[in-house]
Amino acid sequence: MARADFVFVGDRLRQARLAANLTATELADRVEVSRQMISAAEKGKSLGADRLDQVAIALGVPVDYFFQPFPEGVGVALSAVNYRSLKKTPEFQKDRANSSLEWAHEVVVRFRELLQMPEVNLPSLSDKDPELLSWDDIENAARELRRHFNLGHGPIDKLILLLENHGVIVGTVALSDDMDGVSAWYEDGPVVLVKHGSPAVRTRFDVAHELGHLVLHRHLTSEDVDDKHRHDLMELQAHYFAGAFLLPEEGFVPEAVRVDLDYLVTLKRRWKVSLQAMVMRLEKLGVLSKDQIGRFYQNMSRRNWRRKEPLDEELLRERPVLLERAAQFLAEERIVPFQEAFTRTRLPREFLETFAGLEPGALSAPISASDNVLEFRRKGPSQ
Repeated sequence: MARADFVFVGDRLRQARLAANLTATELADRVEVSRQMISAAEKGKSLGADRLDQVAIALGVPVDYFFQPFPEGVGVALSAVNYRSLKKTPEFQKDRANSSLEWAHEVVVRFRELLQMPEVNLPSLSDKDPELLSWDDIENAARELRRHFNLGHGPIDKLILLLENHGVIVGTVALSDDMDGVSAWYEDGPVVLVKHGSPAVRTRFDVAHELGHLVLHRHLTSEDVDDKHRHDLMELQAHYFAGAFLLPEEGFVPEAVRVDLDYLVTLKRRWKVSLQAMVMRLEKLGVLSKDQIGRFYQNMSRRNWRRKEPLDEELLRERPVLLERAAQFLAEERIVPFQEAFTRTRLPREFLETFAGLEPGALSAPISASDNVLEFRRKGPSQ
């Protein structure tokens, strides 16, 4: 079918521009058109074949991406979209993160068209207003989720795989310097995105932070996130939850018998949490005095460990495996080839590889099948 037989979807251009971290003006300059022309195109006015080819090259997407209709329900969040920011994030960067979240959800929807994914098994642990949620409430929520997952009180070995096996989609994407994660609930389940390339312990904490939003703040709306006071409070609550979930009082405190740096490094290897997060957790639990905390940070500064800690480069980063294993299953069942399971979305291959935790170039070269860890079933005719 010729390109003219399809309908140009202006919102696809907006998504691709934001994912490429370009303003409308910057994209217009690259393809030598006016900003007004780009803005009109994002509202649905086609650019014409030649200019559209130039835009596709500039944004790294195939031309037919602009003619792909949105699958039903894609990007329609049932909860607030939570942004994990280190400081106030410009709206443009929030839009960029939201575009990546929409793309990630679309990939999941396309996979669900072909097979039964792991069922969502994540409880909502609070329906309270954030201003009524106490630290004890959050502590108890973290304990309850550990019981729900049958984790006991020890370290969590593979956090991302744990969540994937319980139906939570976790991926990595390029985010702005001042944003570490983004998450939302959709009708078919939650999606969590964290910054690609972060150290292992940072990634785990970011994932646990977003998990906190999913179980504590599922009932909240975009108005809650847009209110600065409530957003800041929700961020503190998700941060506290991450510490309580990764470092449970019953298991971690008995091991934290000393707070000298060399001993804490051994705990970091075991618990896969940063030195500073461990000390912050002990502070919250009232285990450490102000003097002990002060000496800790003085020693951290003396060793130049505040910005880069020991083991940051040594501990292996966890990566998502759910979609890779799903694509392998589809290929083994001769439903679609491995690469096509991803590329049928027409999204940029670089985005797909990064999001799904694939090796660079995996969608351009053959890949060998391996044993499934996650369980899938062929999609039945009535599903």
